[in-house]
Amino acid sequence: MDNEPMTSVRPAQSSYHACYIYRSLDDLIATAAGFLAEGLQTGERCWYVGRGNEIPGLRTALRDLGVAVEAAERQGAVKIFLPSEVYAVVQPFVPERLMQVFSEGISDALRGGFCGFRAAGEMSWAASSDLAEPLLEYEHLISTLLVNSNARGLCLFDERLMLPQHLDEVIAAHPLVATLEGALLPNPRFEATSRNSLGR
Repeated sequence: MDNEPMTSVRPAQSSYHACYIYRSLDDLIATAAGFLAEGLQTGERCWYVGRGNEIPGLRTALRDLGVAVEAAERQGAVKIFLPSEVYAVVQPFVPERLMQVFSEGISDALRGGFCGFRAAGEMSWAASSDLAEPLLEYEHLISTLLVNSNARGLCLFDERLMLPQHLDEVIAAHPLVATLEGALLPNPRFEATSRNSLGR
């Protein structure tokens, strides 16, 4: 395995939008499980939108971290979705419509008595070069939504599937980058991109 799994994503601030680049299914599962378990411990509603084949392993990893998965699902504390259950409702892909799905999820969580909202999304569905431009637009929109809400987002990209140029562009659209050790670091590429946009 090229990467060791990241076991936790430690929060740098109350609201954030981060990305993590993974290289194996085990890495994806461990990273997503750590992120979700942390949110459940702090009373947040947690969403995971996965690729599908990792979901049984994710449930096992959450149990290993002490999460009573079935009880949390019954209580609405955690929701695990297939891509078709979230992204299919906004086909064709319109960034504003997908952002609205998450905006409503945040509002519902707060109305439901949760202290916040977090979502992890596996992004293989966006590996096609045809989606490069709308994906970048979506990432910038979701950053604005998350940092202005009591919400945290982690986008998970498979390095093996993304075109190198496309991957560089989506990384630059995230204010924070999650490290292998679980830290969240400011993304200098995001800061540079923001400065360049302001200078246009």
